[in-house]
Amino acid sequence: MANQQHLNILRQGTETWNRWREENPQIKPDLRRIVLSGTDLSGANLAGADFSGSVFRQVTLRGADFSGANLSRATLTGVNLDGTITDETLF
Repeated sequence: MANQQHLNILRQGTETWNRWREENPQIKPDLRRIVLSGTDLSGANLAGADFSGSVFRQVTLRGADFSGANLSRATLTGVNLDGTITDETLF
């Protein structure tokens, strides 16, 4: 199950999330089995985050950084991934 604090920060949007990531580089975000719908996280630093088993519906992730993120068993429906940064085998 996801860390509720991490999810609450993510839901505040990209600017707040990226600021938190810069202030807490040692934390690996735990966002397992979350459901995100209709959210714009363009440019978000999602590197190293654990999204295993999560559901993304109609989420904009344009230019987001997913380097080292775990998206195993994640469902992405209607997601905009234009310009995302990923590991070669992520998607």
